[in-house]
Formats: sequence, structure tokens, C-alpha cells
Amino acid sequence: MPSTLHEALVLLLRNAPASLVALARAAGLSALAAHGPVEVLSSDLGQTVPRERRADLVVAVGDGSKRTILIVEVQLRPLASKRRRWVGYIGSVADAHPGDVTLVVVTPSERVAAWPQEPIRIDARNALRPLVIGPSGIPRIATAEHAAVEPELAVLSAVAHAEEPDGLETALAAIQGLARIDEEQSKTYHDLLMKLLPVAVAQAMEDLMNTQGWKYPQSDFAKRHYGLGMAEGKAEGKAEGKAEGKAEGMADLLLDALARRGPVPEPLARRIRGETNPAVLRQWFDAVLDGRDIR
Repeated sequence: MPSTLHEALVLLLRNAPASLVALARAAGLSALAAHGPVEVLSSDLGQTVPRERRADLVVAVGDGSKRTILIVEVQLRPLASKRRRWVGYIGSVADAHPGDVTLVVVTPSERVAAWPQEPIRIDARNALRPLVIGPSGIPRIATAEHAAVEPELAVLSAVAHAEEPDGLETALAAIQGLARIDEEQSKTYHDLLMKLLPVAVAQAMEDLMNTQGWKYPQSDFAKRHYGLGMAEGKAEGKAEGKAEGKAEGMADLLLDALARRGPVPEPLARRIRGETNPAVLRQWFDAVLDGRDIR
């Protein structure tokens, strides 16, 4: 079953396909169209298979003769069976979508990054060599201004560089940048980041924010650690007026996360769209990231 870290990284890449394309171009796919459409495609390819046997993400870049299809796999550890499965993904994608097909492996671990670079033998003459994007291929987002423009990349950067000497500064830039974007998206990404960071980095951030008296949008993490819940009573009336919009935003994120498992049944989609309590939607969202079903 996919882990919380795996599901979160897939969600970030799915929500920012243009940033993913830029990373792939910097990692060596210089022929990728610099301009033109970028589209997230269905990853089930019309096959009835368990979600753990589907590609994590399929992205089309460009159009016409310059169209490239990226099969994106988030990898947290070496897994021999995955290498064989990737060969099958390429054949299925090539049958379903016109264009050149490239396998891209994204990992937050330098150790894991070295593993998929070994050629995957297809037959006596041919071998597949994936394009690998590891921590060294993920830019360090060092300013809040940059993080606000590319929030998904900022969270990915903070996770990838968390254990480096400047890991705390990178995480802080991400947090400050998230404070400048849409409130509901900011809360979601903030909680994701705090869940994914190593305990020592998260604790150091908490200490610094407490010391400096930072006030942050009322994410679940902030409410627990910074006492922002005291303001809830005063803001209750105003919050009611915004609840509907927040619920719609959370429903969109939840449906996106569910879509990578496969087609979302219409009754479940209606239930999600009909839920008006953002807190309930956030509970469902966390359940999906943890690989659990919605109850």
C-alpha cells in the first residue's frame, strides 16, 4: 500500500505539472517543448488493475509532432519488481497516447536516485534507462517570494533538502511562501509539509515560530501548536460565510487524490461534492493520503 509520503509527493506533482516539466527539462530532457500545453492524463490506461500497479502520473507535454508523454513514478526505495513493471507501463502508454514516451523517476533520496539509473534490460539488444530526478535535481527554494509562486515545488524542495545543513532555512522559506497563497491550499500544503518533514526539522521550526511569535493560517498543525484556536470564537461568523468556498476547494483536492487510484464512482463523487463541512473533507483527504478508504 502506498505510504503517506508517496501519496503526498504524487499529489504535489499532479497539482504542478508545469514545475514537473521544468524539472525534467533541467534533468536532461532538453527537447521538451518549452511552451505549449501540459496535460495530466489518466494513469489507469483503461486497465482494470490495482492502483499499486498503475503509473503514479502520466503527463502529456506539447502537441503534434513535438508531443512527449512522461510516465512519472515516485520511488522511495529500491524495488526490483518495479523495474519490470515500468517496461509494461511504457508499452501501455505508447498504445494509448501518440508521442514519444519517457519514464521519469522522482525520489527525495540520493541513495534511491542511484538505483533506477542502471539500465533495465528489455531484450538482448535494448535497454531502458529512466530519467531520474533526485534531491540534487530539485532546486532549493530559498525565498518566500519564489515559494509563493511555486508552492508545490517549495514543499517538494523542503522535503528533498530537509536533512542538509540549510534544510531548516529551506523549510522556513516554504512556510513563509505558503502564507501568501490561497488560504485553503495554504493550510493543506502546510499540514502536508509538517507531516513529511523529519521530526527534528519540524521541532526546530516549531521552536523558531513560537520564539518569533509567528501567526499562520489556522491549519490543524497551527491550531495544535500555536494556540490560534483562541481566535476561532471571534472569527466564527466570518468563517461561516467562507465555509462553502473552502469546502469546494477541499473537495477538488480530495477528488484529485482519489482520481489517481482510478475512476471515482459517481455516488462517491456526489457525496464529496455534497459535503459542506471542510473539517470532514480534510479528514477524508488525510485518510486517502494514508491509503485508507473514506468511511
